[in-house]
Amino acid sequence: MKKREKRDWTRLAELAFGILATEAIVFAVLIYALKEPNRLESAQSEILTTQLDDAMTLYAENCTVCHGMAGEGIGSTPSLDNEGLRTMDYNELLKVINRGRYDTAMPAWNKSDGGTLSD
Repeated sequence: MKKREKRDWTRLAELAFGILATEAIVFAVLIYALKEPNRLESAQSEILTTQLDDAMTLYAENCTVCHGMAGEGIGSTPSLDNEGLRTMDYNELLKVINRGRYDTAMPAWNKSDGGTLSD
């Protein structure tokens, strides 16, 4: 009978441990789920900041000579703050940057079109 009692206590201890472990996992998942929206927002903000820094560096290194630091345009080079560019289709704008504009001072920037920048 002692052997059977010992098995019963062992089984009861295993069951109690299993229930506690399951509760701990559920609690941890709940805490993670509650913190996830803040973590996502923080990560997206950090990525956006990094991308904006990279974009500003690219602009400063390659575009300011003609378009000015604030995009105001220099000499005969047009301002970047104009209705035509604001309403231009994304793909069309990308094509202009990649390939340049024929018979203007706008050079091709994409390597495949003779420029210095990759996609």
